[in-house]
Amino acid sequence: MQHGLWLSKQACNDYLADNRKLDSLQHCLDDQKLSVVTLNAFPFGNFHAERVKQSVYRPHWGEPERLDYTCNAAQILSTLLPIEESFGTMSSLPLGYAQNWTEQDHQQALDNLCQMVIFLSQLEQNCGKHIQLCLEMEPGCVLQETSQLLDFFENQLPPVAKSKGINENQLRRYLGICFDVCHQAVMYEVMQDSLQAIINAGIRIGKIQISSALRVIQPHQPEVSNWLSDFAESRYLHQTAGLSTQNERIFCDDLELALNDQRFSNLDEWRIHFHVPVHESTLGNAYGATTADEIGTVFELLSKHPECHPHLELETYSWGVLPEAHRPANDAELINGLNAELAFIESALEKHYLLDEGLD
Repeated sequence: MQHGLWLSKQACNDYLADNRKLDSLQHCLDDQKLSVVTLNAFPFGNFHAERVKQSVYRPHWGEPERLDYTCNAAQILSTLLPIEESFGTMSSLPLGYAQNWTEQDHQQALDNLCQMVIFLSQLEQNCGKHIQLCLEMEPGCVLQETSQLLDFFENQLPPVAKSKGINENQLRRYLGICFDVCHQAVMYEVMQDSLQAIINAGIRIGKIQISSALRVIQPHQPEVSNWLSDFAESRYLHQTAGLSTQNERIFCDDLELALNDQRFSNLDEWRIHFHVPVHESTLGNAYGATTADEIGTVFELLSKHPECHPHLELETYSWGVLPEAHRPANDAELINGLNAELAFIESALEKHYLLDEGLD
């Protein structure tokens, strides 16, 4: 089985400053029979701090620290990749958070991503390992919808790349996307339409994060609002969206804000960027639901495109911030929950005949 890893900026610096530490990490992975093929290079600092919220989007791609960190992470991944593996992926933020994003930030992000492509090309020439950076759409970010992603890849990035001597083949080889199922479900995107549009555009889906969002039915009912308030925890940002009677998307940066936002008071459903266990379709009552069905939809689309071989990554970071009624009480319960998620994914892959297609 192949695995993913998250390394903070400080961890990357430590490993690159002392080869003995990187060798020790490699030996540890080998001892545990863990084969790393992908990195989550989205969180830069301490992703498990008491309060993360919007700090997870800094530095953004308009800042030099993001470029430096991602180059370092790519160098480490090229070392950790098994001998028999020539391809690795890294997921990263979709430029930055849209709030307070400026045109100067955008232009610098374009430049930095081109510098990243040049670095990855040189890295492959030096070590023979092809590392692809995968931008991950996320609610509230500069690239939150597939239409924005396509415009970025097809219209905004190519002219800047060309001015730096980067051709289209290089751009598509070293820059792809990470598709997070939870994120696009919150945005009310049709999964198969979104993925098909990306494939049609010739953009490589290097990685898919298998995740499920929280859905709440009739959230304006008092008992539902009280139950939902337990999910408005203080560590992570939980972007919230719903559809009006005119089918217009209503959006709020965080659940704790949405609970007091009059625009949400009459919506029949809320979708919340809160990663819930993927094997659960409901959360123990009539109004707590999930978007787990979308995972099967994604696998169905992949089964129609055997040429696509994305790395599949199960995101598990939110177990510890679930409300107490849904949170594992000890390590044994957490392990049982993780095993249930993996079993669910394996069953879904088997149902769509993907276990034999070489998906990671």
